[in-house]
Amino acid sequence: MSWSTNFITELERGQLAPRLVLEFLLYERSDSPGATWALVSHEQDENQRIGSRVKVGGASVAPGTWRYTNGAWQVSVTGDIQAGLSRVVKGNLARLLVGFEGWDVDDFEPVALGALSQISGTFPEYTFDFVDILAAQQARATTDPDKLRLFGTLHDSSDEPRTTTLGSTYTPGDTELYVGGTGVFQQGSDGKGYVKVDNADGGGSDEPFYLRYDGTATGPTRFTGVTPNNRRGTEQASSGSGSVVTALAYLAGHPIDITRELLTSTGDGTNGADDVLPADWGWGLPVDMLDTDDMAEWKAVIGSTANPHDWEVVVETPIDNGMSWWQGQLAMAGMWLAIRQGQLVVRCAQNIIQSKLGSYSFHDPIHSGITITDDDILETGPDEWRAWHDQANTESWRVRVHYNDGHGVGAETWTVGTTPSIQTSPAVYQTDYDLTDVVWTSDTPPGDQALDVVYRTMFWHVRIPELVRLRCAGLRLAQLCPGDVVSLTTDRLEGRMTASSGGYSDTSCMVTGLTVNWLDGDVQIELAIMDDEVT
Repeated sequence: MSWSTNFITELERGQLAPRLVLEFLLYERSDSPGATWALVSHEQDENQRIGSRVKVGGASVAPGTWRYTNGAWQVSVTGDIQAGLSRVVKGNLARLLVGFEGWDVDDFEPVALGALSQISGTFPEYTFDFVDILAAQQARATTDPDKLRLFGTLHDSSDEPRTTTLGSTYTPGDTELYVGGTGVFQQGSDGKGYVKVDNADGGGSDEPFYLRYDGTATGPTRFTGVTPNNRRGTEQASSGSGSVVTALAYLAGHPIDITRELLTSTGDGTNGADDVLPADWGWGLPVDMLDTDDMAEWKAVIGSTANPHDWEVVVETPIDNGMSWWQGQLAMAGMWLAIRQGQLVVRCAQNIIQSKLGSYSFHDPIHSGITITDDDILETGPDEWRAWHDQANTESWRVRVHYNDGHGVGAETWTVGTTPSIQTSPAVYQTDYDLTDVVWTSDTPPGDQALDVVYRTMFWHVRIPELVRLRCAGLRLAQLCPGDVVSLTTDRLEGRMTASSGGYSDTSCMVTGLTVNWLDGDVQIELAIMDDEVT
């Protein structure tokens, strides 16, 4: 849930005396490292107290690649911390809460979420450094080495794939698959599972193929509800007894729904509505670390008005760096995970010059409702304008999004070319988005999924956006995150476009970076400005 109206009102009033709580947390899982401990800024405890430096930020997103750079945060602590040091470990989950004088701590709001990376200093002042929660979850947080990898249960203790064998011949189109055992097989989204059948191991000569199933049964042991059509570009073949059947992980649905399942699943079904995956298929983060309402709002903008995104993700081996893997999957559709208002959210590329879409039935972009004016911008700066955004290096003549059964570029494509010629150098002829791992025409009709990615991202590619960096007074802008859209009105800076040559007037911009100095009371913000002269 987003910050309360009362909290945002205090920020907008220019309240510069926030009170802070640094809270160390435990997972619900018993094998998670760390302990609980709390430090505050506003109680006269000479032994342990939050000091004068609290900085949260550094996270950014790169227009075009949609690569999200994880942020970090830092809190200074004064006094004798020795007793507390025995209670926390490197990697201990923590969050920073902010409130105001007279507020009950229960009304404080989270402003940072992460894991302890270092403690440094000498008595009486120390610095606690944290990486944000996305950086902390590359490996699953656990003291059990067998559970560090995402989807670790796909392999056995010898790190070999978990398998069984066919107990009788499988004929293409059969809706049941008779096997020696199903105990090592786990089901994923919507209670469905996936297997790979290696026909050659049963004496055949065909290539391995995939099957999806709905459940298992005994007497005899079998997979039930097997979907009779071919899956993921492979062709079913008659397979004899002894053919090896390999366990796979299966995730299906809108990518934001899959994201929530991955983040919250514990295997117990007790951590919110999306706790539906086996324990080792998810991070098991407490559901209150997610802003599920915000995720639902952004889910609605990813897809056309007729067809939302619908993915099928099949995982064959454990993944050491699970968060990077999933961020890479999201980036191929112009999406990324971010931290906003102390919780996990999803953001996506948006076409913020919506008039260029013509008659296509895609959603209006989501705007934060925030306008930045000269009243916000500190006169002492530093302000900075750059003609071309630092993290968008090349223009592209066109953008192509492809998906296909055979993983061969060109089998199924949507292409949109733009009228203008290239204006900068170096440039590329084409930018490709590859959805072949998640969108298969034989599995799920792709609808407008490819078109949606094209129309949300294309204008970020065909012209390199401008970049503006500002230092703004007060904490009002702390509610933003990379990917949010704001309006900019100022004549202190001028742009390269005709409309911005004399300054910016209600110009839509995407936030690409944000740093908040909570005790100094200012926000450093980086904005990308889309070229609205593309035709």
